Amino acid sequence: MQEQVKFYNAKQISVMMGICYAKALAFIKYSGINYIRINRTYLVEKAVFNEFISTTKSVNVEL
Repeated sequence: MQEQVKFYNAKQISVMMGICYAKALAFIKYSGINYIRINRTYLVEKAVFNEFISTTKSVNVEL
């Protein structure tokens, strides 16, 4: 049985981080985290997101 890779989208990240959707998109695009873009949807692998959050002290993203 194949293991499915789980992803967070920008809306889920905005809810988890307590920030607006626009800032979540800016975080994904400009923080240096690896992401996948499919059409207009930005996806971040759950393991990558969790590791990034646990190892990164701060990220400054200007809109």
